[in-house]
Amino acid sequence: TWNFIEDPHLLIAGGTGGGKTVLMRSLLVGLLRIGRVEILDPKEADFVKLADLEVLRDRVTWTTETMAQRVMDAHERMRARYAIMRERSNAKNETELGAFYKYDLEPDFILIDEFPSWVTELENLPRDSKIDAFKVMGDLKQIFLKGRQAGVFVIISTQNVKTDDLPSTLKDNIMFRITVGRVSGYTYQSVFGLSLIHI
Repeated sequence: TWNFIEDPHLLIAGGTGGGKTVLMRSLLVGLLRIGRVEILDPKEADFVKLADLEVLRDRVTWTTETMAQRVMDAHERMRARYAIMRERSNAKNETELGAFYKYDLEPDFILIDEFPSWVTELENLPRDSKIDAFKVMGDLKQIFLKGRQAGVFVIISTQNVKTDDLPSTLKDNIMFRITVGRVSGYTYQSVFGLSLIHI
């Protein structure tokens, strides 16, 4: 069970054929019942066909620049949510700002498949691109840091987790982590922060 309010953001790691895609599709079935979901699929494979579903229309993207824009849009939605929450909190004369669900806002999820692949593509955009990779990653970092209270959550999937694949600021703010199938010992260590003992 993933309690995304208590354990915000999710990392899914799994090797080829380990069941990562099946898990994410099952997760989608649950998430679409309770909130908004945006899917970024840099492989243009496992989720592209879902764009034909009414519930995901215009919410499945796969080109590098469009995916980057969706992250920036999510950051703006988060900021707008905070404004709405403050307004509703003031109307209730609250002394402290509560979480999103106290103000009738539904959760908002961003699923990024094969995250390292997307980051590499983002960093390799041509110099004349309208997208600033540094700003995109900065916006994503802000979602990881501030998204919980506003109800904006990130789900990242990857085959293996290496130090340069997932910046520590992001990883440190992912409170729920899953591995499926077979992954390397280094990935286990990186995902769960374990010191592996070989017997």
